[in-house]
Amino acid sequence: MKSLAKVVLMALGLLGLGYVLHTLSLVRPASPTVYTPRGNEISLEDLPRPVRINFFAPWCPPCRREIPFLLSHVRELNLVFVGVQDTRDNVFAFAKRNGIPENRVYYGGYGGPVKYYRVQALPTTLVLCPGKDPQAVLGEITEERLPLLSCPTENPR
Repeated sequence: MKSLAKVVLMALGLLGLGYVLHTLSLVRPASPTVYTPRGNEISLEDLPRPVRINFFAPWCPPCRREIPFLLSHVRELNLVFVGVQDTRDNVFAFAKRNGIPENRVYYGGYGGPVKYYRVQALPTTLVLCPGKDPQAVLGEITEERLPLLSCPTENPR
């Protein structure tokens, strides 16, 4: 019986180690690299400025609330969405269900662009203006907070 218990404990330990290693493999180093729904890599740094980058997660209630409002301003803001802290399948399924155009949504995974841009909370919308450092707007974007997404050279909304 003791040998069976040892085998079971060893198996559980190996499963636990496998889970930890799998989880760590999902955490990427700081990078502006994201993935399109078709699996192509792009760098957020290569997007034409001005651009706004909305970091969201499908499980985040304020993220889910702000999506319809942001979609009504997607072109005027040159807005893209980066799904993070969830699986690729969940991010793209959420985007499709919520009407986010395929050419406006990317997968950032765990780490990667969140670390690169030092995103501290979800939702966060980065405002990248020509010649300026990125500015982070934390929290849900509403009509009242929309002017926070303006670049200095643009007319405030």
